Amino acid sequence: MINLKPKPLILVFPVTYKCNCKCVMCSIWMKQERIKDIPYEAIEKLFTSPVLASLEEIQITGGEPVLREDLIKIIKLLLDNCSKLKRLSLASNGMLVDQLVLITEEILRLLPHHAELYISLSLDGIGNTHNLIRGNNKAFENVIFSARALKERFKDRPNFKLGFNTVLSSFNYQQAQEILGFCQKEGLSVGFTLANTVSVYIESSKCNSGFVLTQEQIQYVRNFFMKLNQQWPTAYFEMMVDMLGGARRTAGCYARTRGMLIDVDGSVYPCGQSADLRCGNIYEEDISRIWNRKMNKKMRAAFKLECSRCTTNCYPTRASGLKITKLLGNFFSP
Repeated sequence: MINLKPKPLILVFPVTYKCNCKCVMCSIWMKQERIKDIPYEAIEKLFTSPVLASLEEIQITGGEPVLREDLIKIIKLLLDNCSKLKRLSLASNGMLVDQLVLITEEILRLLPHHAELYISLSLDGIGNTHNLIRGNNKAFENVIFSARALKERFKDRPNFKLGFNTVLSSFNYQQAQEILGFCQKEGLSVGFTLANTVSVYIESSKCNSGFVLTQEQIQYVRNFFMKLNQQWPTAYFEMMVDMLGGARRTAGCYARTRGMLIDVDGSVYPCGQSADLRCGNIYEEDISRIWNRKMNKKMRAAFKLECSRCTTNCYPTRASGLKITKLLGNFFSP
C-alpha cells in the first residue's frame, strides 16, 4: 500500500460542462458537447479510495451543476464516503431557480450536522451588465430570484450559508462598488476575484472577448481592493493590492500540498491554473498513484512559475487563520 502524506483536504470537482450561460471569460460552454459528463460509476470508484477520505471541503461546480440529473445521487455518495467533511459548496449561476431550491433542500436533508452547505451564486454586474457577461438576457433576474428564494427558505438553517461571487473583468470593473452596495442591501455576502487567463478547466485563455483588465483598469481595481482592505482587512485583499501593484504572489494556499481539482474529462490538477500542473487522469491510473506523484520535481518547477502570478482565492492558506467565507468576504454580511 502506498503511504500518502499529506492527504488532500480540498477538492474542486466540476461534475459537468453543461451550461445555460455563455460567459465572456469562460470557454466551458464551447466544449460541453465535446466532453461528456464524468460518469457516476467513475465517481463511485474514485471515492472508494482512502486518499479522498480525508477531504474537509468539496467544491461542486461546473458548467452549471444543477443541470446534472444525478447531482443528488453524487452528493450522497460524497457524503457517505467523506466522514471528515466540514463544508460542501455548490457554485451556481442561479438560472434554474426552482431546481436550485429543491436541490438545496435535499442536500441539507442529507448533510450531517457537523458540516455546512455554502451556495455561491455568480453575480458579475447589475442588470444588463451581468446579462452581457453571462450571455443570457435572463441571467440577472434569475440569479436575484434564486438568492432571495434561498435566503428566505433556509434562513433558519444554521448550517446553510449563501453568498455571491463576482469576477472582475474589463466588462464590469467600474461596477465593483455598486455590486458591493447591492449585496449589502440584499443582506448577502460577496467575494471579489479577478478574471484570469488559465489554460485548463474554464480555459479562459481561449476566449477572445477582451475580458482582461488593461493597466488603467488594473489601477482602478487596485484602489477598490485598497478601500476594501482598509474597511475589512484580510490576507487576500492585502495580497491583491500588492499583486495589482506588480508584486509576485507570496501568500500560500492549499493547492500545492492539500488541494486537488478533478476535471470533467478525468484529468487531475492541484488547481485550475495551468495544463503544466496536470498530474494524471483517473481513467488511466488510480487516484492514489496520481496523488503520490503530485509533488515530483517537474511539478515543483511548474508550481514555482504558476503560483507567483496566481490571483485566485479558491484555496485559502491555513496559516492565515481564515476560512474560505472570510477570504471571499463573508464579513460584508450585516
